[in-house]
Parts: sequence; C-alpha cells; structure tokens
Amino acid sequence: MTRTDTTLWELMIWAYQKQLVRRGGRGVSLASVWSTTGLALRAMELGATVQGSGSGASATPEDALTVAAVVDSLAQADRRLIVEHAELGAPPDWDPRLPAFRAVPVLKNGSGALRMVYGRASRSSEPIACRIDYVGFDDARAESVRREARAMYDQLHGALVRVWPVLAVETALTHWRVTRLGLPARPWRKSRLTSGKKLDRAV
Repeated sequence: MTRTDTTLWELMIWAYQKQLVRRGGRGVSLASVWSTTGLALRAMELGATVQGSGSGASATPEDALTVAAVVDSLAQADRRLIVEHAELGAPPDWDPRLPAFRAVPVLKNGSGALRMVYGRASRSSEPIACRIDYVGFDDARAESVRREARAMYDQLHGALVRVWPVLAVETALTHWRVTRLGLPARPWRKSRLTSGKKLDRAV
C-alpha cells in the first residue's frame, strides 16, 4: 500500500483534530493496534503498558489509534500538551502579542468623567491633574510571560521528539509515513538572528 508522507506534527493534528481520537481511542491496547513485537517493545521503552492482543475493531482509523497509544505512553503533562494543541491545530504561541505598558486616565464610575486630583485647598479649587493608572505589560513582566510561553513550546517539542522514534519506524503506520518532526526547535533563535540581519542592513 502506498503511504502518504507527513510530518509528525501534521499527524498529531490529523489524529486529534480530524479523527477526534481522544474521544474514540482512549485506553486502546497497544498490542491491538501495532502489528509487530518490535514496535511494542519500543513503546515499552517509553513507559507504555502493553496489554493482551485484541481485535482493535473501531470506527477510528487504525493509524489514529496507534498515535493515541504512543502519546498515552508519555508523562501526563507532555501528553496533555500534545493532545490539547493538536486539537487546536497550533503549537503554543512562543511570542505572544502583549499590550504595551502605558498610562491611562482613571474615570468615575457611571458618568465616565475624569477623576481629578486637587491641591490641598478645598475641592472648589481648580484641579491640578487627573488620576492615572497603568495597564499593559512592562518590560520585566513581558519577558516573564515570553519565557513561560517559550518553555511550553520547548516542552511540546521535546514530547514530540520522544514520540518520534516509535512513529517514524517504517512499519509503524498503515497509511502515513512520518518524514520529519514538523515543528522547529526554538524558532525564536532564528527570529532573533533574522532581526539582527535586518538591523545590520538598515545601519
């Protein structure tokens, strides 16, 4: 049978978003969906439990069940990251858009008028300024959020790397051939280098 080349990440999206395998393929026996003892042994190295053989009959495609069985062998946090983001069809956003840190006037409840600041004299005097508040992300907070976002992306990438040796085996899947991972490692490094080159040209 001719198989279609795909990336590992595209395969995850197909299994979890298109085939909804989390709903239909949970708890499937590894031995019921893998055709070779070698694959089962590789799964055991990842920490999966191989049950007795079964028919594996299901409306869910066999390849989707295989994907679910392999992903289920991962630690809970890694498994959740793969499943949730594959269902969304996108990896974690490693460079989230954050609102800039800025000052905004404080308004009175109801009327929407500015809250004013008065001098030490009575309130009948002229206001000297309006009250302000700060919204958005200052540099330190923005950097902290980006670090967390990139750590999540790194974790997903690492989980895919652990799945790769099993699903990239020639006999692992019936209809798909996994040719590459499909998600770059730490893309912000390339982004930073590209930005640096543009800056050099501008100078």
